[in-house]
Amino acid sequence: MQHRQASPINQSKQKALPHLSNLELEELQLPVEAFVDSDGFGLERSLGNLISFINFVDPELKLKERPSQAGNGSPLMIMIAISAARSVKLRRAMIEYKSPTIKIAKLFGKHFKFKDQEKFLELNFINIAVTTPERILRMVNDSESLNLSRLKYIVIDATWKDVKERSVFDDGCKELMLLFANSLLLEKIRVKKETKIVFY
Repeated sequence: MQHRQASPINQSKQKALPHLSNLELEELQLPVEAFVDSDGFGLERSLGNLISFINFVDPELKLKERPSQAGNGSPLMIMIAISAARSVKLRRAMIEYKSPTIKIAKLFGKHFKFKDQEKFLELNFINIAVTTPERILRMVNDSESLNLSRLKYIVIDATWKDVKERSVFDDGCKELMLLFANSLLLEKIRVKKETKIVFY
């Protein structure tokens, strides 16, 4: 249910942002309506079922199309994973959305320098960006290359755990909470209601 999905993020903000007052934390709370209720998805949340999950969340999402008015570096969906290794697998699972004119942004990894990723976004049209908490936080806060104007979904790879039984909420919790404290994202989520959060 949506309430169950909203609770871990709103509760974690108190730990990630201890310097804020209760009033300031309240202003950063994400409404229950900001979360997509995906409990009705009946399949295992595996790499093989990722495309089916995306279609379940929004059958009308046109990830294979390139609107003439859309600019470069402006994703419809951002998927956040615990690590670069996991991000590679998620990106590979969505490769059918890639074409000669539509790329899938790789916003992760030590082998992909931040400046190179900025240049990639400036030069390429994307509908999907796959990333990690630390990298997307830096991209949103410190770069103008990522255009959030079309962003409809932030998908968090929440159920997968690594060999140490850590999820993205264990290893990237602080960065995720800081991301959802970003004023631009908060406006899109809380005020304009243009962007939804999804747990995979």
